[in-house]
Amino acid sequence: MRKQILQHENKKDKQQAKLKKVIIIIVVLSMVIFFSGLFISMFLNRNVNSEFEEYAETVTMTDKNFEQEIECLSAYLDNLTLNNMNKGYACNLLSIMYGLKNQRYENILYMCKAIYYYQKENANAAMIQMSVNLSATLISGTSYDMAESILENALDIKLTEEEETIYHIYIYTNLAESMSQRGNYDQALEAIQLAESKLEKVKQEYFKDCLLSLKISKALAYHGLGDVKESKRLLNEIDDESLKKNILHTVTFAFPYYEASSYVLLSEGKIDKAQECFEHFLEYCDKYMYTSMKLRYIDKFTKVAQLYGYEDTDFIKEYHDGLLDLYRGEITRVNDESAKILLDSYNINAENVKIQSRQRLNRLKIYGGVAVFFIILTVILVMSIEIRKKSQIDFLTGTYNRAKLRVVYRTLMKKKQEFYVIMFDIDNFKLCNDVYGHRFGDMVLERISHNITDELPRTSMFFRYGGEEFVVLCELKTKTEVIDLAERIRRCVDELAWENGTHISISVGVSSIVNTADPLKSADECLYTSKKTGKNKVTYDFEI
Repeated sequence: MRKQILQHENKKDKQQAKLKKVIIIIVVLSMVIFFSGLFISMFLNRNVNSEFEEYAETVTMTDKNFEQEIECLSAYLDNLTLNNMNKGYACNLLSIMYGLKNQRYENILYMCKAIYYYQKENANAAMIQMSVNLSATLISGTSYDMAESILENALDIKLTEEEETIYHIYIYTNLAESMSQRGNYDQALEAIQLAESKLEKVKQEYFKDCLLSLKISKALAYHGLGDVKESKRLLNEIDDESLKKNILHTVTFAFPYYEASSYVLLSEGKIDKAQECFEHFLEYCDKYMYTSMKLRYIDKFTKVAQLYGYEDTDFIKEYHDGLLDLYRGEITRVNDESAKILLDSYNINAENVKIQSRQRLNRLKIYGGVAVFFIILTVILVMSIEIRKKSQIDFLTGTYNRAKLRVVYRTLMKKKQEFYVIMFDIDNFKLCNDVYGHRFGDMVLERISHNITDELPRTSMFFRYGGEEFVVLCELKTKTEVIDLAERIRRCVDELAWENGTHISISVGVSSIVNTADPLKSADECLYTSKKTGKNKVTYDFEI
């Protein structure tokens, strides 16, 4: 019976079934497209990042224009699938290249960008390394306040214990360099002491550059504090040829080395050798276009010369009289330029944030649209099922309604399958409504429906035919079984107790498709016979 009913429903609701199939196909295709796109995106993302990492390993910093490398790295940066860590490394490489090309603006700009990308990735160690590099560039441009501010902020970044030891060496080394060059000698020695305490915890052969920088900064600081002998001792330990490996070494080590050496030579009265160091310093400044450092050194050198009584020396007079006014203007210009670069970097990064936020928003809109699409389809599907169910269910009793009976009955009749119809009617129900009210009448309908449902086999279907009249369609093997079921239904109602003491019974009619062309009509006639012959009984149109 249930199989027959399902066959009928599939055929009767063919249009709705097609709609469901279309919805399922759309959902499946949408999911396939969505996850395929996601998979392709992940594959391309992984592919681009792997490709960049392989390329980055081949980049070497040699004396050339770097135009091809700069173009290639810039193209990688424009690729949206490159992750933030690799973008930071690309910016790091670009900053080094522009530094070697003496393009200060781009050098600082890409260092700031690298810090920005590392910060987004929470790559604290890489972010500190770039902050140290940025501070070194600012120190070379005499932007000491900015450099020290960046380094002090870097000290607050959280690291592992091992990372903190390593990166704080670099930070304190650069702080010592900045402070010694600007004349804060006591603070420089404190920073040197902190760096040396960190160096005691690591293998010092891996920090040769830091040791060299600290030694030069210490020499400058000791000279500034009047300990010329210690300053000279430290400088004598340095091989000046090790200072000129490349432009970065020259700026970081050679400049302060020649500066400290010239001051020591002045203190010893070796004016010619001091002048030689002085001119070496200026030569490197002119070669690498470090005008601000050149002018700062001229100003400081002439002051040290005055301190030792050499202010009347011809070459000192020449530089002192001609360049001091220019120095003050140049220092202001360089600091303004550094501030402008940092501000531009902030604005560029802020614009990048806006662009990436828009991109994320657009992706969210797409994902949200897909999600809403799936939700709407699901809601439509659920609602169509619920509406269909509600259209077939009697609201009061919870049984199937007459419309559903009509559909199922017609299908069974067409199939010519053997089935039975049990029809029953509540005896004297109108009187019950008149005496006890319609609320009690509704309660009677609900309770009887609920109790009878518990008595029915799984192969049957229960319908409210109208008013107090109900129908059961069932598929049983023998006539005896259907008569027994009809009697159980009758007794189930007959044995119910009611609070107001009333007694309620039903009259039942049973028919089979084997005995009549219209078993529903025949069952109705049998029901009428039960009513006429005393009620509370079962009548059937076949012989057992």
